[in-house]
Amino acid sequence: MSAAVWKRRALRAEGAVYHALWMRPLGPHWAGDGIETAEQMRARFHEHMERTYPDLIVRDRHRRIEVFHVADGCGCDPEAEDFEEQHSESGEDGEYLCSKRFLGYVCGSCEDEDGEGPAWKPYAVLWPCPPIVALDEPVKGVQA
Repeated sequence: MSAAVWKRRALRAEGAVYHALWMRPLGPHWAGDGIETAEQMRARFHEHMERTYPDLIVRDRHRRIEVFHVADGCGCDPEAEDFEEQHSESGEDGEYLCSKRFLGYVCGSCEDEDGEGPAWKPYAVLWPCPPIVALDEPVKGVQA
């Protein structure tokens, strides 16, 4: 992607953060019965984000996740000096992972119901997934 595309994305993210940081509860004049509750304020913020920054919501929901080989059977020497250091993170099943055996990236929310994903995670969708690919297509008037 070009610098112009990255700049546009950064400015949109900055606008969303600015709105979140400076948002305040509405007072009695706007909220009706007293000051706006936290739940009402959250709902108002989400409505604003969905209306103004739908692309940021899609990017948040479709984050890339790193996938590593499970430590059991990774082929590393358990007597190696750095074995514990390289096999200390646990996966979603509580098993240790081998940080030396990176398999790839998958989408955090997309699923392949047919099990036709990558061999190392058949029900996952490789990242970038279709929604992210659609967002990353060149924007009219902005060079990629």
